[in-house]
Amino acid sequence: WPDSDLDFYAFSPISYLDTYSPTMANDAQAITCKTDGSVDLLYAVTRGQTKANNAEGVSLNFRHAFSQLLFRATNSNNKLGVNVEGVTLAQTYTKGTFVLPTQTADNLNNTIANDRTSVGNWSTSAYNDIANLDANITAQDIGFRSTANGGAKYLNTGATDNGISDIQGLYALPQELKYWNPDAEFTGDENTAYFIISCKVWTKTEEGNVYLWGDSTTYKDIAVPVVVPNSTDGVNSTFTWKPGYRYVYTFNFTNGAGYVPPVVDDTDGTDPVLVPIKVNITVDEFLNGEI
Repeated sequence: WPDSDLDFYAFSPISYLDTYSPTMANDAQAITCKTDGSVDLLYAVTRGQTKANNAEGVSLNFRHAFSQLLFRATNSNNKLGVNVEGVTLAQTYTKGTFVLPTQTADNLNNTIANDRTSVGNWSTSAYNDIANLDANITAQDIGFRSTANGGAKYLNTGATDNGISDIQGLYALPQELKYWNPDAEFTGDENTAYFIISCKVWTKTEEGNVYLWGDSTTYKDIAVPVVVPNSTDGVNSTFTWKPGYRYVYTFNFTNGAGYVPPVVDDTDGTDPVLVPIKVNITVDEFLNGEI
């Protein structure tokens, strides 16, 4: 031990991905990395340590640098059948720089979670690395009101939700997300995040199932905005994922099934997957008959 105090910084895993590894700068404690959504990034900061106050060893409390996303799905429409195969996260930043906190990173229960000096902060401004994250999130990794049906999940009614501990998470880069407006032009160059759900949807009839999306052997993608709009047109609607926070998204198929996935430079937007047939009814008045 030297005579002066020591600051300890640590992160895990050391080799984060094959092509991108976190590196800690000498002049500023920061980690730059790219995520594929499958592995969490942990960090620890313990400052001002001396030989005298560390007879038992230096304590390192590791925190989660990423946000965790969990997925659930439900359907209470007994006229509609839904099979979900998996979920992908689209149009988010996947590379960024995490500036470590300037204070000792104690357990979050003992700190103010929004205090950047004790939590740290992500920045994606130096990168334009927008991509999709699937992280192998399959039907078996989603919490359902359902029963298993082969490799996918069939959403029925009456079953209970799986517990959070039973669900496989996806680790996303904390960032401010913009609302994806299905009715507007899609440029593909902003983090207008949406989920891609691989599924098949059918209506139940006495003669059998009539498929509305996909078919008996094929799944098709639907898109659902990540950000809930705060106004009718969604202008300026945003939502921020924070480091160390868990967000549980529930896809409810009871009254619809999202939108057709967007195509870059499509100026007309996209359409809902299930468009209800509207019927306007009129009834003729009885006419007077002659006898």
